[in-house]
Amino acid sequence: AAPPARIIIRPPSGDGLLEISILDLHLGKLCWAPEVGEAYNLDIAQRTFHAALEDLLAKGAAMKPSTILLPIGNDFFNVDTIAGTTTAGTPQDEDGRWQQGFIAGRKLMVQAIERCREVAPVEIVMVAGNHDTARLYYLGEVLAGWFRHSSDVRVDASPTQRKYFRWHRSLIGFTHGDNEPVA
Repeated sequence: AAPPARIIIRPPSGDGLLEISILDLHLGKLCWAPEVGEAYNLDIAQRTFHAALEDLLAKGAAMKPSTILLPIGNDFFNVDTIAGTTTAGTPQDEDGRWQQGFIAGRKLMVQAIERCREVAPVEIVMVAGNHDTARLYYLGEVLAGWFRHSSDVRVDASPTQRKYFRWHRSLIGFTHGDNEPVA
């Protein structure tokens, strides 16, 4: 049921990698300004994400990247369970039903990936956080299926805690860090 790949005609590119890292979004988190100093909800999170994405794409435009690296995660979602808790069971204030948050996250990332595709092929790395380990894995599988007909989108949805991306002679590593040993 994956949609057909949208044909993209891009301007000539250079040979650089542009990493777009918008982490710790906590999509679905609910905050009341009088209590915590600033309001936050699904709508604010989505507007913030889109603004950050456009800002980073604009800043990287002069580089004319040949590839965009898009790590998704590090607490992309605020909760992991239908009970509104983190992976470890810590209760969270959530904006709406658990299904709403997942649907909003899927739509947000499909839009973001399609926007990045307008610039360059996209490499996606799913990086689970301590708030959303299971949901982020599911999102990665959904995105891999959604873009399976798109030869210019690759999704690393593997279940490993650490992810690596090789760019020429550089190795870029990703992890949330909450389970990493402290030296």
